[in-house]
Amino acid sequence: MTDLFELPGIALLVVSDNSASGAALVGRTDDQQKQYDYGRNVVLPDMIITLAAEE
Repeated sequence: MTDLFELPGIALLVVSDNSASGAALVGRTDDQQKQYDYGRNVVLPDMIITLAAEE
C-alpha cells in the first residue's frame, strides 16, 4: 500500500508464541501472561510511536 500511495511506511510482524522459550499462545503462566501483556500494551506502542516520530 505504501508503494501504491507513494508514502513511507513500515510493517511490523508480531509473533504471539515463542518457540525458543517454549511459551505458548495458550496455557501461559501468570508471569508469562504479564510479560506478554507488557510487550503488547507498553513495548509495542512505544516502538510504533518512536518510529513514527522519526519521520
